[in-house]
Amino acid sequence: MVDSEANSPTWKFTQCFGDKGDVEDITEADIISTVEFDHTGNYLATGDKGGRVVLFERNETKKTCEYKFHTEFQSHEPEFDYLKSLEIEEKINKIKWCRRQNASHYLLSTNDKTIKLWKVFEKSLKVVAENNLSHDVTPGSLTGGGGAPRPLPAHQFRNAADLKLPRLTHHDTVVAAVPRRTYANAHAYHINSISVNSDGETFISSDDLRINLWNLNIQDQSFNIVDIKPANMEELTEVITAAEFHPLSCNWFMYASSKGTIKLADMRESALCDQHAKLFEQEEDPSSRSFFSEIISSISDVRFSYDGRYILSRDYLTVKIWDINMERQPVKTIPIHEHLRPRLCDTYENDSIFDKFEVVFSGDAKNVMTGSYNNNFMIYPSDPEKEVEVVLQADKSAFKAKKVGVPTPINSSTSPTATNGKKGGSRAGSPGGQGQRMRKETDADQIDFNKKILHMSWHPFEDSIAIAATNNRMIAGQSEMCIRDTTPDLVNSAGARSGTASVTNATEGGYYRAPARSSKWTGMAVLLLGAEHRSPQLILPHADSASPRQQSASSRDIDASLLAASSRSQRNAMSAAPMASHILRKRTPDPAALEGSLGRGGASREAKDLETGSASSITQQFAKLMTFEVGPSLLTIAVMLSLIFGGCCSNVYALEAIVNFEPSSGTLLTFVQFLFVAVTGFVAQFDRNSRFFITPNKVPLSRWIINIVLFFTINVLNNHAFSYDISVPVHIILRSGGSITTMAAGYLYGKRYSRTQVVAVVLLTLGVIMAAWSDAQAKVSVSGFTQPLAGFSNIARPQGVQESNDRPAFSTGLLILLVAQVLSAIMGLYTEATYAKYGPQWRENLFYSHALSLPLFLPFAPSMARTFAHLMTSTPLRLPGLLSLAPAGFLIPSQIVFLMTNVLTQYACIRGVNLLAAASTALTVTIVLNIRKLVSLLLSIWLFGNTLAPGTLIGAIVVFTAGGLYSVGSRKKAEESSATQERPEKAS
Repeated sequence: MVDSEANSPTWKFTQCFGDKGDVEDITEADIISTVEFDHTGNYLATGDKGGRVVLFERNETKKTCEYKFHTEFQSHEPEFDYLKSLEIEEKINKIKWCRRQNASHYLLSTNDKTIKLWKVFEKSLKVVAENNLSHDVTPGSLTGGGGAPRPLPAHQFRNAADLKLPRLTHHDTVVAAVPRRTYANAHAYHINSISVNSDGETFISSDDLRINLWNLNIQDQSFNIVDIKPANMEELTEVITAAEFHPLSCNWFMYASSKGTIKLADMRESALCDQHAKLFEQEEDPSSRSFFSEIISSISDVRFSYDGRYILSRDYLTVKIWDINMERQPVKTIPIHEHLRPRLCDTYENDSIFDKFEVVFSGDAKNVMTGSYNNNFMIYPSDPEKEVEVVLQADKSAFKAKKVGVPTPINSSTSPTATNGKKGGSRAGSPGGQGQRMRKETDADQIDFNKKILHMSWHPFEDSIAIAATNNRMIAGQSEMCIRDTTPDLVNSAGARSGTASVTNATEGGYYRAPARSSKWTGMAVLLLGAEHRSPQLILPHADSASPRQQSASSRDIDASLLAASSRSQRNAMSAAPMASHILRKRTPDPAALEGSLGRGGASREAKDLETGSASSITQQFAKLMTFEVGPSLLTIAVMLSLIFGGCCSNVYALEAIVNFEPSSGTLLTFVQFLFVAVTGFVAQFDRNSRFFITPNKVPLSRWIINIVLFFTINVLNNHAFSYDISVPVHIILRSGGSITTMAAGYLYGKRYSRTQVVAVVLLTLGVIMAAWSDAQAKVSVSGFTQPLAGFSNIARPQGVQESNDRPAFSTGLLILLVAQVLSAIMGLYTEATYAKYGPQWRENLFYSHALSLPLFLPFAPSMARTFAHLMTSTPLRLPGLLSLAPAGFLIPSQIVFLMTNVLTQYACIRGVNLLAAASTALTVTIVLNIRKLVSLLLSIWLFGNTLAPGTLIGAIVVFTAGGLYSVGSRKKAEESSATQERPEKAS
């Protein structure tokens, strides 16, 4: 295989298949859409967009690895789904060979909806060689040649013995293909992958949202083993992009998603493999997050190595190699399109950012290969310690010139992306003085996005690679498929050869015309390139290259509900939902992903317009920005803040009224709130087709259990503190310390905060304390109490109420609130980690955290019953009747009205907090909630007729100033981190 050290091989194109038709005659149907070697490497299958499958077989008469035409057949025809008014393309998405059991070949081919099992075999044609009316009829006699039939005299047939049975003789051997099974009507969305199991009996097929398990012998039944479709399509955060069985273990398979994650599932654990056994995911640096992060992180292809030890994945910018035993990070990251990062806005506009590039392992897993633009494709060693590459190009010139590709060192000083944490990855040059040419080809401004290498396959045992190259220009379409293989050493080690080999067009090389519809086979060409070993030599640097993947046009035509779903993803799921809809069709930008995009890659087009002075273009871009990005983002923020501030501030009024009437009502308040949220959550999660009529959970219940215990404990402690002589203002004062506890817990958890952020949190906490403290002093002076404020026990106590000297009870209340604050900080970080791993499943969190907490209230049932009976004795309120259906008026206890008001407003507040938690960090949530506490306190002061004390006004100013300071500190830290990451290293 390819080696980067001494005697490393070079690569040469050795063979090309295709038809000599004019390029202008090539249509979309002629473009190759998949390439696949069989398990022996003796056969090669290709599929095109016209639904045809062409097979090639090894030419054993040649010393080198050369192939000849074997057969061709029409696998799929265009169809139309009249129920959905949807046209089903005939394009072959994938071809997979089954293990050969006899003289026949079996292979699976699939389009968007239907999978077929084909049997390819040699069939003997026989003809009648002799009958009763002719003497020794030969095959030539059937064509009217010299051996024409000669009738026998009638008198020769005197008895039955004179009659003979006709005799058949072998005439010819042809290759036939017949469909043995058709696996249809099992996928509602477009099939993107099929994979045959190592047991030889089953295979899986995956579409955008589901994975099905089939038995090869049963075509009318399959088992759904993965289903990520949410009950409400508005909650869609990711789609499945690829799936593959483990090459050795028949119970393991993996699937990749648009979130950039790879999940390894074990079918022995459960029948439904929604819960993965291992998760391979590399965390993204928050400082480098932009609008395009979600798109470029989507994995377009995953492959196991032949021994199953390593996993190979490809996204738009990089290739990653994972060790199956190490989930935390890849063992090697290879930058492919790093030079396109400044042009992501342009690739988004022309849809190139959604190209789906494949990636393959060599047979011994020592090398990997992937494609790029300008018809370039690259080979890299999988060893993390080796930083070399081979760059080749599929064009006309190199095949004629017999140019070769050689391993080239990766210049570690120019690439911002690292290999296993080390700088490196950009191409610095090529031997033979071709560095300038490569720099031109990999220059972002010189890239032809219509020429790209998307599909490829590596021989299982040799250095023989099949490449499908496309040129989708509007004037003429061209499709080529190249094969390279190992050949003897034919190049002098001292000879200077170009580091860029090229592929000829369809008019070069050897040709095999298809037996049927040959004019449609014009767009295919097969080329062979050989690997040659050469001695060490000086290798000059050359420039960087690129490689994305083409996305099936049909995969963008999924139903509109799937499109609309992704636009509602939150910031922590920005690597999921927008890409989920982009895999289907280009949509408007996700407002939640806007943060961090302006001023970087997302604004490159605006900067270009400023340089050219195009005022109209600037106006259009600004209008587009306001309409599709800023406007929806501001609306989302307004809704969240309205729920938080409106609900929570209204809740404070009702809460203070209830606590002043019955200080021990905290547990009852918590229970009623939980019951109401659980009922409304069940309505939102209701699914009559699921078990227990609840939408299947995306987050494991074991993880929710921990969150539920924390959430229940925090709420009970906070409300139970009112029973220990803790008033509402004191409650606000003590709970304002949540910012510091959250920051301290975050620091222990590994988070780091800037000095500005620390100062802002301290100021904010002091501001809330100052405002509440000043209000308490004002209430003490008005009430005429002589109790020192340090006791806290009489703050905001109504006139006529006896002051309490129960210092032990008050101290207990302080301790309860302190414990609640520590647990709240831990829960915030735990919830943030859950959302980062499983997406912003805040609706699921809202339901399970309340519904599963209800049984925990059973020990408090007697005390809650006594409290409710006391509330029923409160002064009744006379409410107007409901039109003519009710009496003129009816009485209801005032505290019951406050209780219902508290429940409704608390629900609105919790809903807003969950929305905010799904879109920001735990510390940001705490900051917003502390500001809300101040607003609630000010509102309480105004509603109860208290004057605004000077200290309260100063505290308000400090709080709002600290909130702005924290925002500035967060933005400054993000910009510094981004600048540090993007700053290139200086040459030593």
